[in-house]
Amino acid sequence: MFESTHQNKICPLLATAVSKDQVSSGSSWASRCKGDDCAWWDTEQNNCAIAVLSKELGEALTSVSLAKQV
Repeated sequence: MFESTHQNKICPLLATAVSKDQVSSGSSWASRCKGDDCAWWDTEQNNCAIAVLSKELGEALTSVSLAKQV
C-alpha cells in the first residue's frame, strides 16, 4: 500500500472534518493519510498532491518575492 511514514501524517483535507483537539492529539484515524487509496495521491511524486502543490506554490511565491527585491 504505502510507506508507514505516510500513515502518521495528517491529511489536510480530512483534518478539516474533525475537531482541532482530535487532530492535535492524533486520536482520529479518519484524519490520517490514506496514501495511494486517496484520490489526491500523486503516484509520480509518491506523495499527497496537496502537499506537492503547496510546496511548488511556496517555491514559486518565494521566487517572485526574491525577483521583486532585485
